[in-house]
Amino acid sequence: MSESQQRIVLAVLGLILVVIVGLRVLPALRGSGGERWWQQGGSRAVFDDELDVEVLELQTRLLRAEPREFAVGRDPWRFGEAPKPPAPKPKPPAPKPKKQPKPEPPKPVETGPVEPPKPKPPEVDVTFLGTFGPADRKIAVFFDGSAIYNAGRGDVLNEKFQVVEIGLESVDLGFVGFPDEPPARLAIGG
Repeated sequence: MSESQQRIVLAVLGLILVVIVGLRVLPALRGSGGERWWQQGGSRAVFDDELDVEVLELQTRLLRAEPREFAVGRDPWRFGEAPKPPAPKPKPPAPKPKKQPKPEPPKPVETGPVEPPKPKPPEVDVTFLGTFGPADRKIAVFFDGSAIYNAGRGDVLNEKFQVVEIGLESVDLGFVGFPDEPPARLAIGG
């Protein structure tokens, strides 16, 4: 702010101050009988003879609190008494058992020659870990819980499984001695 702007701002503030003082002080000076306005706390003094006010005596007995009676309720910090369970309903009388007709003796079933159960292939107990090697000669890596095996297509694992196909993320295992059984597919980690 330049010096000339500062002078203008000070002049405006001075003018505002003069107007405020003039509005507050002049009416008090013109008031009743030349009293001192600063001792009377306002723009005009007010005297007792101008007011017709009755002053009442303060009744302090009304200020005392009287004890009130109230009923003690449930303590929120303790459990109340548990409600009594309802009386059990009487049981209806047991139905009388109906007489069952005697079962007929089973008829003999005609049976033909009994076929022995077909043998099942063993459960797959190896885990496929992944593959490595070139695309035309991939090698699959297996783990049976104690040893790691590397096997190519057509190789036999633990004399139970034959590697049929090696994919990118899975391998197909055939079962030795079960040519009609479809191969089991193992994913990595499975």
